[in-house]
Amino acid sequence: MQKLKRFGEAGASGDRQAIRGALALYLDFINLFLFLLR
Repeated sequence: MQKLKRFGEAGASGDRQAIRGALALYLDFINLFLFLLR
């Protein structure tokens, strides 16, 4: 969540920033899912 907050504070600097934020969130969910499977 802190990453998303930083992206929001940086302002809307284009689609690239949004894609990077979405990818980071997606990877965080994958890591959480793998952690729960163990």
